[in-house]
Amino acid sequence: EWLIRSRLEALLDTAEAETMLESFRKMLRAVCDGAVLLDSDLRIQGSHECLKHLLMTSTNLHGNHMLRYVAADEQQPFLNFLE
Repeated sequence: EWLIRSRLEALLDTAEAETMLESFRKMLRAVCDGAVLLDSDLRIQGSHECLKHLLMTSTNLHGNHMLRYVAADEQQPFLNFLE
């Protein structure tokens, strides 16, 4: 019973986190030109049609390092912003 209850709680926590993330993304779409989800190594996670449109590319961006798309003189300010 404990194992089942723990698994159910974990599933509910995951579902709640996904719902919160999707709500946050919807809010960002309303106020921003685009949004992108990065992992801890600054690699793009998922498919981001808006970012592809902004970058004028049809290339799948998933797994690419975000700094690849940031001008060299803007990379340090970008990293500072993320801290």
